[in-house]
Amino acid sequence: MACRNHIDAFPLGPVLPLPSLAVAAILLTWIGGVVAFRAAKGDAAQDVEVVLAFDRDVPLPSVHLTQVYRSGFREEVFPDSWRKTEAGGDPDAAWWKTPPAACELRWNVSRRWARDLIIEIADASVPVFRGGYVRVGNATARLPREKVLGASAAGKRMVVTAESPLPQLSAAGSLRASRLLRRSESRLPWFDGLLNYPGDVGFAGWWLRLWLRHPFTWITATWLALTCMFASSHRMRSFWREWLRNRLVESPRFGVAPDDLSDPTRRVTWGYFAAGLGLVVAAALYLEWREPRYFLRDDNFSIFLPTITSVGRALAEGRFPDWTPRLFLGMPIAELGVFAATYPPTWISYAVSQLCSGDSTWTIDFFCWGHLLCGFATCFWVLRRDRLHPSVAAAAGLSWALCGFALIAGRSWYYMTPVFTYLPMIAGMLHDLVGQERKFPAGSTLSERAWILRWGAVWGLFFHAGNAQMWLYSVELCTIWVLWAWYRGLIGAGAILRLLRGTVLGLAIAAPLLVPQFFAVRSAQRPSGPVQGIEEGLAAVFLPYPLAACPSPSDWADPTQSDAGHFYYAGTLFAVAWLSSIAAGMGSRSFRRRWMTDPWIPVGLAALWLAMGNKGGLWQLQSHLPILGAVYHPFKYLPFVHLAMIFAGAPVLHQLLSRQSAASRRQGSGSDSLAGARRAAEVRFSGQGTAASPPLPCSVGGCAMVLFAISALLMTWHVLHADTAFYNFGDATYAELPPRMAEILQPGSEPARVLPIAPFRSPASHFVWGLGLNFPLIYKLESIDGYGEFVRQTVEYRSVEAEVRRDPLAALRAYGVTHLVLHRCAAEPCLSGAREARRAETDTLFGDPGVQDWCRTTEPVFHNDWVAVFPLSETAPRAFGIPEAGPPLAEGGATAAERPPERIPLPVRVEETRVVVDTRAFMQGGEVTVNYLCRPRSKVWIDGRAAEPSADDRGRLTMRIPPGSRELVVSYVASWSRGWLVAGMLLIVFAATGRMRQR
Repeated sequence: MACRNHIDAFPLGPVLPLPSLAVAAILLTWIGGVVAFRAAKGDAAQDVEVVLAFDRDVPLPSVHLTQVYRSGFREEVFPDSWRKTEAGGDPDAAWWKTPPAACELRWNVSRRWARDLIIEIADASVPVFRGGYVRVGNATARLPREKVLGASAAGKRMVVTAESPLPQLSAAGSLRASRLLRRSESRLPWFDGLLNYPGDVGFAGWWLRLWLRHPFTWITATWLALTCMFASSHRMRSFWREWLRNRLVESPRFGVAPDDLSDPTRRVTWGYFAAGLGLVVAAALYLEWREPRYFLRDDNFSIFLPTITSVGRALAEGRFPDWTPRLFLGMPIAELGVFAATYPPTWISYAVSQLCSGDSTWTIDFFCWGHLLCGFATCFWVLRRDRLHPSVAAAAGLSWALCGFALIAGRSWYYMTPVFTYLPMIAGMLHDLVGQERKFPAGSTLSERAWILRWGAVWGLFFHAGNAQMWLYSVELCTIWVLWAWYRGLIGAGAILRLLRGTVLGLAIAAPLLVPQFFAVRSAQRPSGPVQGIEEGLAAVFLPYPLAACPSPSDWADPTQSDAGHFYYAGTLFAVAWLSSIAAGMGSRSFRRRWMTDPWIPVGLAALWLAMGNKGGLWQLQSHLPILGAVYHPFKYLPFVHLAMIFAGAPVLHQLLSRQSAASRRQGSGSDSLAGARRAAEVRFSGQGTAASPPLPCSVGGCAMVLFAISALLMTWHVLHADTAFYNFGDATYAELPPRMAEILQPGSEPARVLPIAPFRSPASHFVWGLGLNFPLIYKLESIDGYGEFVRQTVEYRSVEAEVRRDPLAALRAYGVTHLVLHRCAAEPCLSGAREARRAETDTLFGDPGVQDWCRTTEPVFHNDWVAVFPLSETAPRAFGIPEAGPPLAEGGATAAERPPERIPLPVRVEETRVVVDTRAFMQGGEVTVNYLCRPRSKVWIDGRAAEPSADDRGRLTMRIPPGSRELVVSYVASWSRGWLVAGMLLIVFAATGRMRQR
């Protein structure tokens, strides 16, 4: 009652809320500063377009565009498009031999300041140059063919700057520009002399337009207008005073007991649960009918499912998937964590996929839909335990399980879907900490020990679910929740001690993977990654399509997709309720004193701020931290924003139904019934007794159904349009290899080792036949390449890449590559609408002149309209032995040591997790080289006895075997012993703290 009197003592007066005005001014100033920073960094730069046309196809290395930045730093700009402008050449010639008759290269420079642009054309390509132009903003400068020929004849490099838009041949034989396009002048030295500066007036206009159109500007203005209206209107003031009383004093989560809406009949509860679960199932059936294998897109298609399939095959053979010999000359799997090889639901999904469909390509869909269904049920259960109305809980579960991040990020990165199962569990257990003296009384069924065990199990399993980054984010924001709840007095020292004990248990469960993963990735030199945030999609967080259309935050997503804004959407009701609770509360002085009692409000604001990326500022500060600073993609904070909006907005919607219930009771039995209900609620919350819930009024039941129906309609509309992904390959499944190609590459126990010549990404058809990325795992082949950034960036594989770049054919022969598989999109790039994916769609080894000439002069053993398979002769065997040096063979003859070493090929059997070398043909013993990389945790067994391998000058496994050896096994063992040791130590700490607690 003290808080009730406190609210009455500070009524809302008909004055402007000056604190709210100050907060709005700070927010608007912050937005203006962020926009100005973006403009200064290059967002206000005019677009620059450079187009060069040639009479025949020219290799990209012969044409360069170099951008000179404001600071003088130079960087090559990669073409945005590369297309044939006309058909030509010999129509009967093979597609990999004859280049097209003409091509056009197009560069676009946007959002980057340019002081100069330098165009370089190799002498061999100058004669076929047709023409081109440079366009800066609305000004265009032509590049005539005769001037380029003249510049080449003079032996000069053609330079195009702001002062030289129209090349002219001077008396000295160099290109000199006219003054048709001048460098922009500015009163600010920072921008003076830039090529694409729009001028001071244009710069200020750009800043003003973007500031006024920024979603946060409108959100702040709307929030300020609502706050002023609430503070100045007597009716609104009375309404929100009552709402604040219910919110702060009688909150269903942190105040006294819930009202009669919190415990309707079991039939109503199960009815809403069944309706919500049925809608999630219907959404799954519809999406799978519209796009079979809905979640098999982007990295799920190219990386994760092939590797998980290999994991499943290994487990079916009774072997743990520590390592696969089929990629990167041997690639660790389980210790990397991203393939969830230690996560039981991964094994279950593979088994169910095989049993139900006989096709492992459904594994990802079973995995993702299973977690999203559990996410709905968990969210519903948590909110019902908070005694919110089942209609609110069901609507929240729908918004959570079918939000855009769950569907679109999940179909690109499967390991995002477990987040939607574990976060509501964590939230529910955090709510149990509030009022822990009442939650854990002596003899209570919800014992302290059970809570600690659940807390540890959830956190431990969450780490094994495939994405340590989301686990770290959860730890970070959970820490904010706990600190805020402790600061507001919602939890005490006892609750924090219970939380710490459960956290120790969770770390013990995670340690068997956490420790090996740490040792596996610490040596990888991972380059800096994307920092795109969600600032362009803020409107889509609150509004459904087509009211909000915005691009995807992913670099490789097609920006022309108008419905990419579905990625940000999670239902309008809870987002608006979350925003309205802050807007209305800021108009009350009492609310400012008890500002944001609910910890989900500061958690949501922190997550939203971090999700903005570098443009928000906080992410940039966090990037300097030791562990969190090494992660990518700030938009991964978006599910935490959704969770905070749901758990902070759900009580608001519940209170709206509470007001309707209270109004009905006052009409029927007067105000005494309301007071009696509140007294009964206080008894229920205090744990001193149990009060029966009054019957549910029909009007409230109708309002609840309307609320649920609105949420269901919004999410149904959202699901109907959620068809985008971070990247879409041209294939939707893995087509069988052509029979002749399979016959060549899959001869038996020792499959071919290939080098795929294909881009990293492509929308071309039959892209899987190029055997790039992790596709060889599907077809049980070996590739010297693959996709695994933590493996690619290791010291061992970087040396392989350096040798391949230095002398491709010699290095490939040394590493035992038997075939080169050339996909057509390497010779004739197939481009998507994503500009940021240009390098990934065009950069291949086919750009190397030596490799290109070799392919065009070598006859393939197989080819069709999409792939060509070239044999590589004189390659090193998969395993070979070098005999010991012996005595002279004859009088005056050379010793074996003086002669070139004789390599004896040894038979090899490639399995899912190991390589078995038959050494019976090498009975004399000696040095054996196995053509796989020697990594720090590589292991070798000779006739069952462990042996330590070493690396030769190319990093390959080599060891000396004794005479008479029969079998040599190569595999890999991660640092599991260290992990189990740390887990044991943590369990000892957990047990010791438990005994101390009992004393």
